[in-house]
Amino acid sequence: MSLANCQNYKEALKTLLIEKKQIRPSVTFESLANYCRVQKTYISKVLNHSGDLSFEQVFLAGEFLKLSVAERDYIETLYFLNTTSSPSLQERYSKRKSILRKQLLKTENVLQAEVSDLETVQNVSGYYLDPYYQIIHMFFTIKHYQKNPEQVPRCLGMSQEIFDKLLDDLMRWKLLEFQNGEVTASKISLHLSDKSPFINVFRNQLRQASLQKMQLCPEDQKYSFSVVLSCSEKEKEKIQKRFLDFLKSTENDVVKADSKQVYQINFDLLRWG
Repeated sequence: MSLANCQNYKEALKTLLIEKKQIRPSVTFESLANYCRVQKTYISKVLNHSGDLSFEQVFLAGEFLKLSVAERDYIETLYFLNTTSSPSLQERYSKRKSILRKQLLKTENVLQAEVSDLETVQNVSGYYLDPYYQIIHMFFTIKHYQKNPEQVPRCLGMSQEIFDKLLDDLMRWKLLEFQNGEVTASKISLHLSDKSPFINVFRNQLRQASLQKMQLCPEDQKYSFSVVLSCSEKEKEKIQKRFLDFLKSTENDVVKADSKQVYQINFDLLRWG
């Protein structure tokens, strides 16, 4: 179940506990209880809808589960919404919940990749102004190309002069390193926030590059699907959530996988009316 679909802080904590346990077996009701300084039976009882945790215990639970800022804000807002009897406070927290829920449905709150913005990339803004920086960057996560860098411009249909310029920039930004006769990627998990001033330029440039590549790709090296549909806002959110679930599971698979080739995935969900 998606955290954004949880209406109760207990349901949210239990959902996240089960999810985190799949990645970290040490995450259990007992270890959570120990961190929150309460009995295991108490935690189990509360999360199964009997009684309430204190706010401090909710805070410690979020700390123990290593939740993101967005996840913690959402759960803490649910806590106040679920435990207050004041109509005015319920209205306030209900509005805040709606705002935070929309934030949870953003890609950067699902991926583990480091989110880059103007502040963190102020010296490497060029990285997001030409999509081939990222493409070349990804090629050097693959052992074959690390040992044979001269093959990268051939794969891209790029002149050696342009490739050398892009490679020099990536080295200067310390995103690539040259060690023991090989070029390696020193930092690969970067994700551009939708608040970044570079996002529109980067997205458009990357999309244009991918369209050009699609036209040249043999049929067995690409897969493309487009559809126009009509549905309600509720169904649109379900579709968006499935995108995020796919990205999260894919990220976990990719982190564990042996890199053999560079691929690109595009998702577009837009409203025509």
